[in-house]
Amino acid sequence: MFQIETVVALVAVAQADDDAQPGVAEQMAGTLVDVAARAPEGARFGTHLCLGDFHHRAYGSMRDVRPLVLLANAVAAQWPAGRVLDFVHAPFAAATEPPIPEEAFYEPLSDLALPDDVRFIAGFLHESLDTAAHRNLLARIERLTGREVDIAAACGLGRRDSDEEAFEQMRETAALLDQR
Repeated sequence: MFQIETVVALVAVAQADDDAQPGVAEQMAGTLVDVAARAPEGARFGTHLCLGDFHHRAYGSMRDVRPLVLLANAVAAQWPAGRVLDFVHAPFAAATEPPIPEEAFYEPLSDLALPDDVRFIAGFLHESLDTAAHRNLLARIERLTGREVDIAAACGLGRRDSDEEAFEQMRETAALLDQR
């Protein structure tokens, strides 16, 4: 399995004017999909859409999740035959910045159009939120996407300053899964 990690693509879509975002998403998706198209038939991939984490600072931000929905949909629509897209990981926090609490931020998720066999991984776990806040955010994301989603730490476990912080994020994930 190969993971295509992209910061530039999502930041480019997020920074584009609203009317230009769909075109930028199509162009960025084409570049990402080209990597998969060059792989041998049967190769498996996941995409990690990202806003970056340079010294715990994101390279960009989103006014709402529309840029990640546009990019995820464009990647899925252009995905080459004979290669498997296993998952799309989406950021709902930006490095040290926690997830946005307002409902309107997440509303574009209702337009997410991934095939049913592509897992959607919601990167929303954040050290500044408690289990109740995480549970509410998970419910919101699943309601808007209309599907059960996988759970991940924002920016992955590697951003944590210690092993204990990483283990705490894993315990938080387990607690959320136990309550499903």
